[in-house]
Amino acid sequence: PAVLVARAYSGDGLSLEAVFYPGAAPGRHSIPVSQLRPGRRYRIEGAEDAELVADANGWGSFDVQLAGRTEVRLAPAD
Repeated sequence: PAVLVARAYSGDGLSLEAVFYPGAAPGRHSIPVSQLRPGRRYRIEGAEDAELVADANGWGSFDVQLAGRTEVRLAPAD
């Protein structure tokens, strides 16, 4: 796999804390996320993107630069 997920946790059902490692090779990778609230804005810490907006089906994605252990936090912006 291109990305290894070491941890993915949502304590409140609204936010996500995750830890990623590069799989086959380091570099920039797109991380898909599901079960978001449709149309809601989310802020992201630790990724290339500062925010995302969930689509009508509750999906979104963000890019992350993986060179080693990388922590990412995603939380509602409003």
